[in-house]
Amino acid sequence: MDTSEAQARLDRIGAFTAELAALERDGVLSLDDGERSALATYHQRIVSDLTTHFDLDRDEAQRQMSLGMRAASIVGAIALSASVYLFFFRIWGLLATSAQVSLLVAAPLAGVVLTEAASRFDKSRHFVLIAALVAFACLVANVSMIGHIFAMTDSPDALLVWSAFALAIGYAYGLRLLVAGGLILAIAFLAGRTVAAAGGEWSEAGRRPEVWLAMALLLLVAGAVRSTRRRRFASTYRNVGLSVALIALWILSINADLSALRWSETAIKATYQIGGFVLTGSVIMLGLRTDWTEGVYLGALGFIVLLYTKFFQWWWDWMPAYLFFLIVGLVAVGMILVLRRVRALATVFA
Repeated sequence: MDTSEAQARLDRIGAFTAELAALERDGVLSLDDGERSALATYHQRIVSDLTTHFDLDRDEAQRQMSLGMRAASIVGAIALSASVYLFFFRIWGLLATSAQVSLLVAAPLAGVVLTEAASRFDKSRHFVLIAALVAFACLVANVSMIGHIFAMTDSPDALLVWSAFALAIGYAYGLRLLVAGGLILAIAFLAGRTVAAAGGEWSEAGRRPEVWLAMALLLLVAGAVRSTRRRRFASTYRNVGLSVALIALWILSINADLSALRWSETAIKATYQIGGFVLTGSVIMLGLRTDWTEGVYLGALGFIVLLYTKFFQWWWDWMPAYLFFLIVGLVAVGMILVLRRVRALATVFA
């Protein structure tokens, strides 16, 4: 059991207790003293066990505080990582080459040790995240600067090293942010290698959205396949794959020059526009039926961005501004009604 599963169990106990109290208050159900005592003892034991092993939120106020601490930990990690990176540059010219290499090798190792130490006392994982991100920043500096010191040829292999490290430390300590970053870096590496294998410069992979699209769809499918090994981060796989796929589809729907297809500009844009709408609609329906909340949000956001982008391309140049925004507003109202209907149907057929 991980923290998210433990939190879900604690939330279910709280909801059950509240509903049971409401049923007894309304006279629908009544437990005798022995049953009530046994149930309370059972729940207390479970809650005690869960809170001993995990840092959980017992109510909405604690949940809000946890969100604030999570945001603070990300900001702190970014600030400390930037501090480490800039410190290297500050002292760089004062060190001999051997000292530079030794420092670069030692820094990420020290970051890993710090992460392990934090994991032993920090059940909330906030300090673990900070230490892990600092270790990752040290590795980025390590690869970048060693490549500069020894004048290594520029290649996407650095992305592979960063991805492997982020995935390893993310899996080891249950850090979804680092797993997501590692997956994005893996997509970038594979895209670069694919473009290089086709005879192009690997750095041009950023201008080949179709390569990202293929990798992202594979990642989306991987997150949907049931696997004990990936179950803990299945939603991370799906969210990263869906986000990258939607970005690629959006770019291709507005810039046909970046496509490898030898079709007309209109055909390319129309193909990817339709593909984007099909993907977002499918994800919204799937998310509603399987409780994939992030998928519903991302799908709805992607649908809105694709739709309003097309409205802008079709009408902005010739339509009066007031009429354009009136149509946008009416479409928003219509989408609310449609999504409400879709949600109701998903509930009926669930």
